[in-house]
Amino acid sequence: MFSTALFRRMGLCPVRFRIRRGMPFALALAVGLSFGATPLAAQTNTSNTTTPATLSESGPETAVVLELQDGLVGILTDPQPMDTVARSAALTELMQSTFDINAMGAVAVGRVTYRGWTDEQRAAFLTAFARFMVATHASRFEDAQNPDFEVEGSEDARSGRKVVHSRYLQADKPPVSIDYLVQMTPDGWRVLDVYLDETVSLLALHRAEFTSVLRSKGFEGFIAAMNAKSDELTQG
Repeated sequence: MFSTALFRRMGLCPVRFRIRRGMPFALALAVGLSFGATPLAAQTNTSNTTTPATLSESGPETAVVLELQDGLVGILTDPQPMDTVARSAALTELMQSTFDINAMGAVAVGRVTYRGWTDEQRAAFLTAFARFMVATHASRFEDAQNPDFEVEGSEDARSGRKVVHSRYLQADKPPVSIDYLVQMTPDGWRVLDVYLDETVSLLALHRAEFTSVLRSKGFEGFIAAMNAKSDELTQG
């Protein structure tokens, strides 16, 4: 059974379910980003279960996660804090160099939906989605006191991907497991998804939200809702 406090510390509401190797994640809405979604069965197939002896302790796939985590700590705990615009720019640059934003966007709305859009719609969505990912990911850590991360190693996943296992550390609080699904791209290893407590896929949660908003508000309303949430989180 998962800890409600753990999810609240990460800015999420709790979802309880079990994971078995090779099965899809059956997720209910859990993000609480004011989008108002309905449950969705996510089609993300990988495994985060592992035996310590199977882990590879270092490799190029872990380097991209270290780059992301070190960058987050550096930006969010700078003794001379950046203003909102500068911090957003720094976080955007960091995530563009470590996340596969285009692939994440296609998964988050569903590949059939994504391919059905015009080139202009896809471009508008990816711009809004990149802002949304920067704002939501940073917001989970920015209020932490002396945050730190510890990469424990990686293991093989489906289709040549890897799962990099790490822990989010704060003084006087239990560590939180954060795993990163990474894949090789023409630009090197990039993050495709993030899992909390080894089971909760952030892309699956976003897809549940996005599907509901697209259905109820249409494309333009969906983009406006994403931008509004990004503005809210960026302004604190």
